[in-house]
Amino acid sequence: MDYRNWAQTPDNFPGKYGTLFMKFIESRQVHRNVTDATVVWYCSSWKAFRECVAKATDERELRQQLWDGITAIGKRGTGPVTINTYIRCLQAFVNWLLELEYIERRIKLPPDYLVASATPSRLWLRSLAPRICSYSVDL
Repeated sequence: MDYRNWAQTPDNFPGKYGTLFMKFIESRQVHRNVTDATVVWYCSSWKAFRECVAKATDERELRQQLWDGITAIGKRGTGPVTINTYIRCLQAFVNWLLELEYIERRIKLPPDYLVASATPSRLWLRSLAPRICSYSVDL
């Protein structure tokens, strides 16, 4: 699939925030010269959350739909690493929205260690030192 063309097709980006996500991708291509791989990442992240985010009409609903989307994606069996990847992309998007004043308040999505589907001891270890330790151990 040619994601550069996919990213320029409005039907793939429904709703108010879908239109803004298209602008986000375009802005990143022009101002940051992102690679094709990054455009693929943006598109795959959008596709995962499209149904949730398309429902949002204002900032409050967007915040709620993003959090609900994270829960829904986790429930359908998507792995924690994939969810964390989507979250990083969407966090970049909402930061861009704030920077350009499309939203008034920062939307903080959960950090990686809160999304991981793991044992409580693994979550505890990751919450203590999320960047120091690149692996986790079951206790």
